[in-house]
Amino acid sequence: MNQVKKTVLGITTAFAVLAACTPAVAETLYAPAKIVKVWEEYKTVTTYQNRHECRQEQVPIYGNSGSRDTTGDMIIGGIIGGVIGNQFGKGGGKNAATGIGAVTGAIIANNHANQHNNNNNIVGYQNVEKCYNISEPTQSRQVTGYTFKYVLDADKKRREVKAFTKNRVWVGQKITVRLHPEVHSFN
Repeated sequence: MNQVKKTVLGITTAFAVLAACTPAVAETLYAPAKIVKVWEEYKTVTTYQNRHECRQEQVPIYGNSGSRDTTGDMIIGGIIGGVIGNQFGKGGGKNAATGIGAVTGAIIANNHANQHNNNNNIVGYQNVEKCYNISEPTQSRQVTGYTFKYVLDADKKRREVKAFTKNRVWVGQKITVRLHPEVHSFN
């Protein structure tokens, strides 16, 4: 007979003995027992540790890499503006339009050269402190309960019964076990 059948037979026998000693009313009975084996049951739990970390990082500095001479750009812009201005007006007005076109072309060329020269070049690096919030997972094993075996004090054959509890138990501990006998009719 395997161990499970022996255990079931033992519990049934204990219930029958207890039922014979009590009135034929289905009530909860209690019996003293002793714990003979204990195993801790575990589960893995992940928790997150938050920490604030700062470090030095190099960031680029953008700017004008030097005072670039825009005279050449202004001369070319003035010539182009003068040619365009020369297309307008007659007589003295033509001379005025040519002059206005040359000045306007030079100004536009200077602005364009400065606009493309400023803040587009990395002129150096600087150290800057940057801070971050970091969440790191930590895993640990936690006891979820205890599987144990006990023997009823009244059981002369010392059959072990397996049970589980969330409360801490230990080998040799005296406990009171709640029994739920079933009443059978023996006609």
